[in-house]
Amino acid sequence: AGSQGASGGSKAGGAGGVPYGVGAAGRLRLGGGGGGGANWNNGPSGAGGPGGGAVLIQAQQLEIEDGGLIAANGRSGDNGANTAGGGGAGAGGSVWLKARVLRLGALGVTAVGGVGGLQLTKASSYTTGPRSGGDGGVGDVALERELEVSGTSTPPARVATFSSVIGQRVSTRFSPPLDLSGVKKLVFHLKVDQPGLPARLELGEQDAGELGLDVTLSSAGTWADVEWDLSGVPSAALDAVSVLSVAARSASTPWTLKVDAVSAVR
Repeated sequence: AGSQGASGGSKAGGAGGVPYGVGAAGRLRLGGGGGGGANWNNGPSGAGGPGGGAVLIQAQQLEIEDGGLIAANGRSGDNGANTAGGGGAGAGGSVWLKARVLRLGALGVTAVGGVGGLQLTKASSYTTGPRSGGDGGVGDVALERELEVSGTSTPPARVATFSSVIGQRVSTRFSPPLDLSGVKKLVFHLKVDQPGLPARLELGEQDAGELGLDVTLSSAGTWADVEWDLSGVPSAALDAVSVLSVAARSASTPWTLKVDAVSAVR
């Protein structure tokens, strides 16, 4: 979590929250909450605003339609009554989006801090300055795309590129496990850059190697559907699948295997 802003001193507004953003290894962090304003002259003082949350979305394609919004914004601080200090605003949180295609639209993603609360008093000169709460810090937006990214965010996003190329093995773990006991077959949409080289599909309730299927794609550079017949597999082996893997098996020359989608047929 982010760190909360300090509470205000005598008559003072609370400090704005501190942002932390997306840390090392893609770790998401919450925005810090704002500090409360100081009470004075029967107040009450303004409460600090909470920090923004953390958003993680992974998809094949993510498109935000007009009017849509993904937000991890900090909330504004409350105003202080009489001569009590306003509350500090919460900092923006963090947003991490990963997809082969990302289309954000115009400002479809935000992770901004709120506005500090004011000190409400009849003296207009008290509505600004140290008696007002601090604004929350700006959060973080991180994007990972393979093919395409468009649109804008506030703050401007950090953009990285990933590849769906398989080195040795890529695994997806499911929590809670998937019940595939009624599935007749799985269909893998695959592509290789060299024909005739072996790959392996694996799944299991504890380990990916419990069930496996060896496949070889005869054509390179084109997407192909590979079907895995599960109709003869006992239901007890499929009712709590926790891991699914696709592996490019050892070869004397480097090659790549791409996975576009996996679908289940009941």
